[in-house]
Amino acid sequence: MKKQLIEQAERIGFKSKAVKGISIESPFMFNPEVIERDNLNYYLWMCELQKWLRDERGYHVESLISPTFNFERHTWCIVSDKKMLKADAEDTYELALQAGLLEACKLIEL
Repeated sequence: MKKQLIEQAERIGFKSKAVKGISIESPFMFNPEVIERDNLNYYLWMCELQKWLRDERGYHVESLISPTFNFERHTWCIVSDKKMLKADAEDTYELALQAGLLEACKLIEL
C-alpha cells in the first residue's frame, strides 16, 4: 500500500517539504538502522500528507482506537464539510492512517 499511496499523493499534487528520499519499496538492505530510518521518514511523510489534505483540500483523515472492535483495531475516517465520507478499520494505527490517506487521495482524484 505504501507504493500506491506515494504514487496517488504525487498524482494529486502533493510534494513533501520535509521528507526527501523515502523509498517506495521497503529497503532491501538488512540493516536495522536503515529500515528504521525509512519507516520513520515514511511516517513523517504521512503526517505531512495528512496536514496537506486538511489544510489544502479540506479532508480530515483520522486514525483512532476503536471501541467497536473491543479496542483491538484502529478505525480510520475521512471527514469533509462536517460529514463523514468514508471509514474502515485496520490492525494498527499506522495501517489505519495509511489506508485513510490513500482513500482521501482517491476521492480528490475523482
